[in-house]
Order: sequence, then C-alpha cells, then structure tokens
Amino acid sequence: MKVSQVLAATCILALACSGIASAQSSWTPLNNQPVTVGGFDGVGAMLQLRDGRILVHHENGTGNLNWGYTDWYYLTPDAFGSYVNGTWTPAGNTDVSYQPLYFSSQTLLNAVNHGNSTDCPSSPSGLQCGQIILEGGEYNANNGVWTNLGVIGTYAPFTGGIKFTSNAPPAGWGSIGDAAGVILFNGAYLQSSCCNGHGHQNAIFNGPNSWIPSGDVLASSTDESGYTLLTNGQVLLVDTKRVSACSNPTQSSELYTVIR
Repeated sequence: MKVSQVLAATCILALACSGIASAQSSWTPLNNQPVTVGGFDGVGAMLQLRDGRILVHHENGTGNLNWGYTDWYYLTPDAFGSYVNGTWTPAGNTDVSYQPLYFSSQTLLNAVNHGNSTDCPSSPSGLQCGQIILEGGEYNANNGVWTNLGVIGTYAPFTGGIKFTSNAPPAGWGSIGDAAGVILFNGAYLQSSCCNGHGHQNAIFNGPNSWIPSGDVLASSTDESGYTLLTNGQVLLVDTKRVSACSNPTQSSELYTVIR
C-alpha cells in the first residue's frame, strides 16, 4: 500500500472527565458457555472475523488438558445470527514457540486466495480467505520477555479452521510486547513498538514479513498505551509516559495523521 504516513508531533490537552448518561441496556449470558468445550476455561483476546464468527484466545495459563496459550476457538452464531445461541469449536493453534499474553491483535481488511497464500484452501467458487494479525506479547509461554514474534492467521469464510504463519517484526525492532496496534481509516494496519529504549516506533504492515516505517511518537514508549481510531481518520494516543516537549508533560496526548 503506497501511502505516506506520519506521526503528527502534536501535543494536545488531556481528555477531561465527563459524565455520560447511563444507557438502558443489559448483558445476556450465552446459552453455550465456553467451558462446554473440553477444558476451555479462560477467555482472553477476541476478534470478530469478517464472516461474523468470533475468534477467541484461550488464556488460562494452567495448561489444563494441554490447552494453553497456543489455542484459539470460534464462537459461531446460529442460522439466525444469534451469538446467544452460538456454538464453540476449536479454531487452530499457534506454534508452541509463540504463546502470547497481552499482545496486539486485529482483523485485517484484505482478502487472499489460494494463489496468494497456501494457507487459503483452493475454492472452486473462488471464495477468498480472510486474515488476522497477532504481534508481540508481554508474556510468551508465561515468561515476561516482551517478545517481537508475530503471526498471520488465515481462515476460509464460514467454514474450517485458522492457519497461523510466522510474521517477521519490522527491521531493528527488539521488542513489541504489549504495544498497541490499530486498523487505519484506509484499511492499513499500524503497529507500535515497546520498551527497551525503542518503544516509540511505528510501522505499517505491508504484507507478510514486510513493514514500512511510519514515524515515532513523542513519548519514550507506548508501553501500557492504546491507539484509538477517531472519526476524522486520525489516531489518538494518550501518553502513559512523560513527554518533555509538551507544556504539561504528565498530561499529554498525541495524534497520528495519515498524509493522503
């Protein structure tokens, strides 16, 4: 994707607390709880796939029935689109070398076919596959290492499991850890780095094992921070680190702007 991206070197006022009127809404328990799937007893990160299924990470950590941080499951809605009556099935596993906890994850907006990726099964109807991206992890296999490992997950819509393939980090990045990632208004995926003196970098995903550097944040690190896409196409970062360039270093935020 050939588009220029820069991180606006702009300090903005911290968001003030404001009262929000409580909405008249409620939560409805699922009729089929995830514990009904063997030893699946820890719900973690969740992604809605483009076919409507929910992909859920098992984050128990006890290794119950050998189901640990490698395991992912589908919640599939019923024929009427109800998640309340949805069913749980195993989706797939990452390699044992990558068992992340507290990591970046997004559903990519691209589409691939068998000719682009062998992880996408051949389809007589030409149906294209969807993909997700997982990057980093504060923990890997229960060890606090702030890993820079990552994977691409490829799935066929409405059927079958998900296949994970390793994805190299941006060049020179020693750590991703629990850094933030976000889908931009143009569909591109933006990943930040974390920690070890290099936690201020950003890069745009440019396909498997390929990244485009995309500017640094003003803060020394994005550790424990989040990226939020705004309706105007910018990305908001509320700094958790002091930013000396701002008039109030302890209450600063930054805006990322895509140059069209």
